[in-house]
Amino acid sequence: MQSIGNDPFPVSAVYEQCFGNVTHFVGCDQEDDVMKCLRNTATSTLIAAVNHRPQPLCKYLPIVDGNLIQDVPSKMIADGRFTK
Repeated sequence: MQSIGNDPFPVSAVYEQCFGNVTHFVGCDQEDDVMKCLRNTATSTLIAAVNHRPQPLCKYLPIVDGNLIQDVPSKMIADGRFTK
């Protein structure tokens, strides 16, 4: 839990919107295979897309996915769900 910062962890729906912003910026949003399109996009274009993200919504923090990050860290600490 060291250096977790003070920003809230967005839910996956927020990241879907942020991902949509990136795919639209690089022109992959209408492709049948969005990931293939992104993989074929120049790195400089992807960097520009990520830097073009709307703030403060899209900060690209970890996502509570229920697997690797099981819950909001502050809640996990309060519940005693951490490795001692």
